[in-house]
Amino acid sequence: MPYEFIQVTARKDNGDFAVCSNLSMMDYRKLSPAEAVLALVEMYQEYEAEGYTVEWTRKQMDQDEIEIWGDLFKMY
Repeated sequence: MPYEFIQVTARKDNGDFAVCSNLSMMDYRKLSPAEAVLALVEMYQEYEAEGYTVEWTRKQMDQDEIEIWGDLFKMY
């Protein structure tokens, strides 16, 4: 699996919002990279069903980011 940052951002016109990334799920919830992506898909679907505008952000991590977060990927 590549070192990739993935984030779901959900916004509503009333100002409500939610943001979650694979890195936070891997760090705090102790999920594997694949499990974190599945959890983000579920989050995306739940917020979309509730009328939120939901966006995916995906980007390959640069060397500095890999140095900071890479151990999360190596645990699995």
